[in-house]
Amino acid sequence: METKSLYTILGVRPDASIDQIESAYAELLHQLKDGTEANPGGDDRIRLIAAKEAYAVLSNSAARQQYNQKLFAPQTFDSQPEIIYEESNSWSIPKLFVIGFFLIGAIWVYNDNVAEREKLRIEHVKELENNLIKLQNEAQNKQEAAQQTQLDRQQELQKAAQENALRENTLRESRETDYRLQQLAQQEAHEKQMQQQREEAQRRQQKIDAERQIEKEKQVVRWLQNENQSQRNNYGYR
Repeated sequence: METKSLYTILGVRPDASIDQIESAYAELLHQLKDGTEANPGGDDRIRLIAAKEAYAVLSNSAARQQYNQKLFAPQTFDSQPEIIYEESNSWSIPKLFVIGFFLIGAIWVYNDNVAEREKLRIEHVKELENNLIKLQNEAQNKQEAAQQTQLDRQQELQKAAQENALRENTLRESRETDYRLQQLAQQEAHEKQMQQQREEAQRRQQKIDAERQIEKEKQVVRWLQNENQSQRNNYGYR
């Protein structure tokens, strides 16, 4: 009895590996490509649809396992049924329609829930990845903001320290200038006072010298007067 299955559509055995399934699917697509373009409404187009549906189930490990359980039940996988590989010209439109109907039902049964769960899983993973990226970006932004705030604070402290040091230097220089001006003023006052004292002493000395000179001159005059008086007395002058 001729057995039709997804494996016969791709031309592989039920124990074929995923690489063999992909290779058979690619080869079948290549074979049907020219026929699809030349006769889009013929058997090749139906076979192409059937091949795509078969590959969608057999390339998914979960869907393929469920399909094998129904395909070979109540038989075991080890007691594989004999599969008859038909030539391309044995494919008739009624058979292909039956296979297509069978494939659509099988895909709806085996792949709908799996695809929906996979879609939800992918969306959940993407959401988690987006949330993780968002959290990482927020953490990075907060860290950068904290670093920038700390840098700005350090710069403000450095600027304040520099301004404080500048003010202290200016104040110290002002105090030193005032102290030097005060010392100069005191020195000038002291020198002026000493100059006045020297001038006053010089004037007193000059006055004393003048008084002594006058006194000497007076003494000389008195001596001369005494001498004249003595000579007059000696010569009898009255």
